[in-house]
Amino acid sequence: SLIKGKVQELLNNFNIVSAPISINKISTGLGLTIVEKELDNSVSGALISEKNTILVNALHHEHRKRFTIAHEIGHWILHKSQLNQSLFV
Repeated sequence: SLIKGKVQELLNNFNIVSAPISINKISTGLGLTIVEKELDNSVSGALISEKNTILVNALHHEHRKRFTIAHEIGHWILHKSQLNQSLFV
């Protein structure tokens, strides 16, 4: 599938061959900055595309933060050519 192919390409590009996968290595390599901030509990994070920034809720559990960062990286990879808005929550 498209997503599996994109994931494999990403892992290959960063020479990642086994778990655990370094989310920080990937985000840094893509030129993305991760910023933790206390947000409303209903907001896990956001991609601020014009600033190449992933905003993540500092109040959430570390596992949730990791999922959120990976989720926003997915938006960055899959929709980068369409990212003409400044914020994706």
